[in-house]
Amino acid sequence: MKLLNGAFRHPEISVQELGTRNEINNRTFLNIPGPRIRSTKFFVSVLSLISGLTSLTSLPLFIYQKSHLKLSPSTILTFAGIASLPWSFKPLFGLLFDIYIERKGSIRMILLINSFCKIGIFISLFLFRPSTYVILLILCLESLFDLIENIVSEYMLVILGKNDDQKNNLPIYYGFRALGSLIGTFLGGRLLEYKIAGLPFLICAITTFIGFVVALFFKEQRSGRQVVSTGTSIQFREKFAVMVDFVKRPGTLKLIFLVLLVNMTPSFDSVFTFFMTDGLRFSMSDLSNFQTFGTICYLIGLLLYYFYLTGVNPRNFFMGTNFLVLLVNISFGLVVAGTIKSWGVDERLFCMLNQGFSALVSELNFMPLLEVWTKNCPPGLEATSVTVLTGLINLSVSGSSWVGAMILNLGRLEDITRPTLLKLLLIQNAYLLLASLVVILVPFPKKEE
Repeated sequence: MKLLNGAFRHPEISVQELGTRNEINNRTFLNIPGPRIRSTKFFVSVLSLISGLTSLTSLPLFIYQKSHLKLSPSTILTFAGIASLPWSFKPLFGLLFDIYIERKGSIRMILLINSFCKIGIFISLFLFRPSTYVILLILCLESLFDLIENIVSEYMLVILGKNDDQKNNLPIYYGFRALGSLIGTFLGGRLLEYKIAGLPFLICAITTFIGFVVALFFKEQRSGRQVVSTGTSIQFREKFAVMVDFVKRPGTLKLIFLVLLVNMTPSFDSVFTFFMTDGLRFSMSDLSNFQTFGTICYLIGLLLYYFYLTGVNPRNFFMGTNFLVLLVNISFGLVVAGTIKSWGVDERLFCMLNQGFSALVSELNFMPLLEVWTKNCPPGLEATSVTVLTGLINLSVSGSSWVGAMILNLGRLEDITRPTLLKLLLIQNAYLLLASLVVILVPFPKKEE
């Protein structure tokens, strides 16, 4: 990618190869007796699988907000946007993580503290019935701890890829996380069907504790890492200057614009979920089946991308997935209008296929961009570089929830009726069409050969 060539060079910073560093000295109180896990891929796979299993709580949390707290669709959307705010600042957290690693070097300590806090959250949800603002705080904290886990996992795989002939290992994280999500969404709805609403939180507390134990026995290793150096440990403002220099490049700004534009599509997910539960009378098992099938399609998409689509043109891939998302949204309009039912097609089956294909295309459109960024990330700023792109994506996704909530409030469109839903789909599809046309017209940064 030409825009990334030399993007990370700084006039006062030189790159110094530090050579092999066999082991990281861990804190004495963490050196417990027993076997050690030395494979980074295995450790990240287990960590990602456990992280994905927390999707077991997604449906119970949604139903708790809808039925117990009596929150409106716009309020649930607003809460979702606020809870995802930490992910919008992912680049900042990545930069702080790079500095912490350079000075302290203990990834395991971060993971242990993070797992301990998550266990506390799940136990509190299992034992108590939190109020509206407490549930908002819990959603924000859970999002923050998931972000920390995400940054650590991506960092370890990027470092591993740099030491493994530039191989892209990130699908390991996304794949096992999706597998955990598959199991969690499959079980979540069924536990609700049997009126065991609190059990998902207890299960997540137990699986997170397993992750805590696994982290205790993980042996940190780092080999052949390159770091940016001025002769001493580089300071925060110097690292920040390197990233600003990269972001200010014209090609990077175009890429950022396209990412924000496409992902800012107004989100009305909570309204559509209300429609499926109250209007179409779908059960919790039905919703769980939809999410499970969507996760399966996402896993299939990851495998297709990893083995067959890594050499695809990023612009064509990005543009194609945008148009496919548009077609998926239009097809859901057939359900809302009652056309699918009039054709004699099972609405449950059609919605499941719709959800699955939507998950496949909407989750994969950023993968080629992420691959380019990881291959060109600056030495010593691995975590920061990866989080710049994903942080922007998360920022735009948060914005899409806020925009959706604002449209619902200003347009007074919170009644769950078919005419209202058709209006919302029209707004959403009009924006998607406009964004897709802009992607065609704006010059797209080319992948470096």
